[in-house]
Amino acid sequence: MTFAADPKYGLADPNRSATRSAILLIQAIQNSTVNNVPVIEIWEQIYSPTVFFVGKADDINIYQYESIIQQVYGDDFINLPVDSFADENLLDSFLNEAIKLPGPKIVSVSQPQGFRFMGQRFIPDSYIFNELTYDRISSDRYFPKGLDAMVILGSSRASQILAELGEFAAYPDYAIKLNQLSNEFKSYDDKVWAQNIYWNWLYSLMPLLYAKGAGYPIFMQKPAWMDKELYAALSSWGELRHDTILYTKPTGSEISLPSNAIQQQGYVEPNPHLYARLASLAKFLLTGLDNRNLLFINFETHLQDLAELLVNLKIISEKELTNRSLTSYEYFLINEIGSTIESIVEFDKDYESTGPTPDSDDEMPVIADVHTATDGVMTNCLEEGVGYPFCIYVICNVAGQLKITKGGCYSYYEFTLPANNRLTDEAWRDMLKKGDAPDMPYWIESFTDRDDPWLNNQPGFHYWETFYTLSLTVAVTPDSPKIGDVIEISISPENYGAFYDTPTIQATTSDSQIYSISDVQQSGNSYIASWNTTGLPEGQVWLEISAVYSDWTPNSVQYRTGFFLNEVTDIGNNDKNNIPNKFLLEQNYPNPFNSSTIISYTLPQAGNVSITIYDIVGNRVKTLLRDHQNHGIHHITWGGNDDLGRKVSSGVYFYKFETENFTQAKKMILLF
Repeated sequence: MTFAADPKYGLADPNRSATRSAILLIQAIQNSTVNNVPVIEIWEQIYSPTVFFVGKADDINIYQYESIIQQVYGDDFINLPVDSFADENLLDSFLNEAIKLPGPKIVSVSQPQGFRFMGQRFIPDSYIFNELTYDRISSDRYFPKGLDAMVILGSSRASQILAELGEFAAYPDYAIKLNQLSNEFKSYDDKVWAQNIYWNWLYSLMPLLYAKGAGYPIFMQKPAWMDKELYAALSSWGELRHDTILYTKPTGSEISLPSNAIQQQGYVEPNPHLYARLASLAKFLLTGLDNRNLLFINFETHLQDLAELLVNLKIISEKELTNRSLTSYEYFLINEIGSTIESIVEFDKDYESTGPTPDSDDEMPVIADVHTATDGVMTNCLEEGVGYPFCIYVICNVAGQLKITKGGCYSYYEFTLPANNRLTDEAWRDMLKKGDAPDMPYWIESFTDRDDPWLNNQPGFHYWETFYTLSLTVAVTPDSPKIGDVIEISISPENYGAFYDTPTIQATTSDSQIYSISDVQQSGNSYIASWNTTGLPEGQVWLEISAVYSDWTPNSVQYRTGFFLNEVTDIGNNDKNNIPNKFLLEQNYPNPFNSSTIISYTLPQAGNVSITIYDIVGNRVKTLLRDHQNHGIHHITWGGNDDLGRKVSSGVYFYKFETENFTQAKKMILLF
């Protein structure tokens, strides 16, 4: 509750009484101990970790009031008898000083200025909602929308939907305020977004909201995918509000592939910036808990596993975006993502900790009310709900072949209810199961059928038994071979069992020629194949491996992998001077990149060299090099800046390599 001190709200007498109660409460806190520990220290032990998770209180706290109490009642106020605080003149002096303290940034009729024992926390989305509803805007916009927050986080699609819904037309000053807030949040530096877990979570969602251009898979460039990503961001934000509902200040006015896909190679939505930010958030949580002596051993292990998983997903995404082959381990990680996440969020029953265990039957749907409005007669609340997951089907490039893949995505609901009928998670799940859920947003029709969505009240997950499904481990050595190398392909059965017969291997080169690799030798429970690449063309090579397990009954398993065969760039042992025999411009690495990238090139002879960066319409951005260089292999780095040292925007760029006798250009992608 708020011990109100602001005379603008309510009657003066109740506020005076509430303020006197706050003074007595603070005196009691300073005079009390629990097991010989001062209560104020215990309060700090509770308050500080919740600041790390959600943020500082948006209300007046103990220390602010204590300072005024000392000023008005004296430094020895903790020893004063209770009736000393009955003096009305001293209380007037206290109230005059208390009202000068900064009031809450999130203001509503139900949130007067005053003291709170712990305080509701300031969160950016509540601040956004507060600023975009009556009476912060003159028009009668009593309820915000989750899309408001998504616009501020960078979603142009959310702004477009709000326009289609008529928000800008109905509320003339809404667009002006929205633009002001957008500029305010754009000005925040990384330190603001890293101030606590809550802000960091929202920061991690931002990569979902950016439009995906050239360099990303075709399906990610489609408007429907942008809608799906926006929907996922809203759902994740809905979960965040649910998980922090006891701490945050409201405003006023697990998913994976079905079991029958286990033996197939999978695909990760290539969103490396999302995974990178989430990995940083996991490490931020590890460090923050450790600094507060709250990093219990089981939490530490689970958070480290989460960070490792997210880093791996980032690496896989970068490989997919640059058309590099995944390893057997990476495909295994994709197919086991459900049980991996399950092991991260569930705790061993032997540990004395709360939270889900392997025996838990927690369901996905959760709900939270985030805003309240009243017209003097009826009070309604805005509910943000996460429902059961959708099934989603996407055409992906898996190991060089287009495949229909199946995964999961969020379902999200936003609706109003009478405030006296606020929903619990259990009531919300019951509504969903009975088919009484409200309509979903109209704009999700770009990627689903709202009338007949692919929803499942009991979605299938990867449980521990999936570790015993049949699959292969395949490794290619060397992993970046050059033409003329003899490569080795090792094939091993995963988990258990043995091969019924010698696996067959078929290779397809960049000129679409198909080769059968017959030099396959058994080595224990595995097989090793050798293949001489002399005479093959430069480019991507795909390997198709077929094997039969000798289980109780023969089971056929297929696996596809590949590697990029590079052209030899020097004469090698035949030339004592090791002079390259031709000009060569390599593809930059990494690509896409977000801070710097390396451009490598080869000169067979000394000469003048220039390397220039151009944008997608042909404008020169930066001259990286204009110099005379000796023969050999050279490298140069571009840090994403122009000739004036300014950072350029995300997008497609070209780097042009020129000498007297050779010119070539290649494309690269910069992503911030």
